[in-house]
Amino acid sequence: MPEWPDLPVTAHWESSDPVLAEGEPWERKQAFSRALMELDRRLKIFTNLPLASLDRLSVQTRVNEIGKS
Repeated sequence: MPEWPDLPVTAHWESSDPVLAEGEPWERKQAFSRALMELDRRLKIFTNLPLASLDRLSVQTRVNEIGKS
């Protein structure tokens, strides 16, 4: 069981499901590439947050904003 110190923040970052993509094989592959790039971008933004200088509410707000961008 993982240990969660303090109160962790959570978020739901909506994204198009690439499994549902239709079209030619290259179009379906492109849908997976887009989903991967979107997740990669969001994770890079998250890992660059100045977590040590933010309170929990500020972190939660920023994490929610990442999902909307």
